[in-house]
Amino acid sequence: LLFEEAYSTSHITIPAHLSLFTGLHPYNTGVLFNGARSLLDARIPTIGSYFQEKGYDTRAITSARFLNTHLFGCSFNTVLHPTSLLSHSAEHTVNAFENMLKVKNYASGDKPFLTWLHFWDPHSPYDPPEEHRLQFGQEKESALVKRLCRSDAQSQDLLSQNEKELVETTLGDGDILSLRARYEGEIHYMDSQLQRVFDSLKSRGLYDNTVIVLMADHGESLNDNGTKWALHQHVYEHVVRVPLLIKHPDYKARRVPGLVQSIDIVPTILNWENLQGDFDGKDLDTLVMHNTPLRDKVFLTRGNGIQTGSSDGKSKFIFTGIRKNPIAIP
Repeated sequence: LLFEEAYSTSHITIPAHLSLFTGLHPYNTGVLFNGARSLLDARIPTIGSYFQEKGYDTRAITSARFLNTHLFGCSFNTVLHPTSLLSHSAEHTVNAFENMLKVKNYASGDKPFLTWLHFWDPHSPYDPPEEHRLQFGQEKESALVKRLCRSDAQSQDLLSQNEKELVETTLGDGDILSLRARYEGEIHYMDSQLQRVFDSLKSRGLYDNTVIVLMADHGESLNDNGTKWALHQHVYEHVVRVPLLIKHPDYKARRVPGLVQSIDIVPTILNWENLQGDFDGKDLDTLVMHNTPLRDKVFLTRGNGIQTGSSDGKSKFIFTGIRKNPIAIP
């Protein structure tokens, strides 16, 4: 199933992920930021803890160092994450997944498994393997683009605040085309790695009976709304409207219209296992099986609490805070 109108809850990585894992909006998880203030209250159950109690072998393999055991606690039996680099490539993550399948004999049916695979790609710095980048042209790039897309560290961390502001005014039309080509290359590379995941499941006889949910936590800004390199700093459409695909043995492949959100994933999956919980999200089967809309709008939140928004899929209202001297925002 491909959901045509799927939204995240936030433009920020950890709050968006925790909504995906808990079925709660960020204002109910209490996590609005990345960093030191991003720990989830241990009393709030996650999809990992629900399935642990059900007897599943729960594992997380992440591509980012900060998405680790410290963040998720004991929600998963095992968490594998980078320890030295800030992030790993998708290839590294899939290698770890394949090794897990080799060690664990899930095909025997002795113990069901729940695995979360996190991929940093596609994300800045946009540095896909060259064969994927060149699929979309742009062989010649400016020195600025090459610096922004260095893979040895997060490009944002390489720039001072003054430099970040300068980048917004310095990037030209050709640079934007180069960044978009690199981003397309990241997506092309990601597709190839996902195919490896599917092939690994098929080769072990696991694919047909495995539920697969594919979703992003946020998008990127590449000259949308005039933002060249702020990446995902706002709740604009291109940042919070995300892909959502689900493969389920009982679902026939089709496109599904209607507003859905990341908070709907947990209640849907738990319903398949006859598990209950208290969520902000709703069971997607209501839409999929009965064509009954889940909502007429989605709610979005920005980490600093100043900017919130709602969207009905056609128009969006964004509240940017109360000012002493109000200004008109076009």
